[in-house]
Amino acid sequence: MRKILFSLLFTFFSLLNAAVGSKTIDLSISSHSLGYSLLEYEDLTAKMTLAEIRDLSPEKFTPLDRTVASHFFTDSAFWYQFKVENKENIPVSRLIVFEPAWLDSVNLSIVSPQKKIQTYKGGNLYTYSQRAIDHYLVNFKHEFEPGISTVYVQVKTRDPFIVSLALMDEVSFLNEKVSVSTYTALIYVGIAAMLFYNLFLFLGIRKRYYAYYVFYLSAFFLMNASYNGYTFMYIFSDYPAVQNWVQSISIYLFLLTGLLFTNSFLNLENFHHRLYYITRFVIFVIIVIAVLSAIIGGY
Repeated sequence: MRKILFSLLFTFFSLLNAAVGSKTIDLSISSHSLGYSLLEYEDLTAKMTLAEIRDLSPEKFTPLDRTVASHFFTDSAFWYQFKVENKENIPVSRLIVFEPAWLDSVNLSIVSPQKKIQTYKGGNLYTYSQRAIDHYLVNFKHEFEPGISTVYVQVKTRDPFIVSLALMDEVSFLNEKVSVSTYTALIYVGIAAMLFYNLFLFLGIRKRYYAYYVFYLSAFFLMNASYNGYTFMYIFSDYPAVQNWVQSISIYLFLLTGLLFTNSFLNLENFHHRLYYITRFVIFVIIVIAVLSAIIGGY
């Protein structure tokens, strides 16, 4: 009897928790950060279909209860659910925007009040042209019908699993991103200035560590631009496989060039033999890991 009672109480509070976590989004407000409105489910097989997800009992989904969903490297697919209410008598257009830019696969399914299903696919495994707005972040545009719609999102990625969702109109989105783009441009201009300054120093003085610093800055620039989606946006729009290769290679180049610069600038070979050999060993290990990642990772 006690086991039955505990079971009933557990089921009741699970359902209550799910109900509390599932907050309906009011589209009369132009911009929403969706973290605390999301329900989350981990698909360990990464193969479940939308129909199977919709058949799950409500307690299988748990409230996210934070602004950003985050997990370590994982082979799982994570599903998110939230509800949207359009109180108008006409459809309302909204963007669903995902951060960060490196997400591999984002599948979006929206069930209208009339039970019609509209699906969208995006991410770094798909061509850049599938994005609703020309922007480095994954985004979709949908016309929400009057009434309450249910949104299901499946996310899979081989990089660190960090997901932030926002629902907003185009004006709010573009206004918010203009300032971010301005700051980013200023940072990139500063890096480019440092890069060319040190390049000219190397050409004039011929000190090796200036060349290594130029390589280091170039690797950082490439890594940052690729992981933030700028290389995908401007260079590899039609080549998602190349974009993923650039992401994976650039981080190893960044580590290697940083160690090479440190080794040369501090002149470890002459002043600290132990650190010199340790640095060389670490460089060798990074190269081995990079090669094995390329073979095993299957990019």
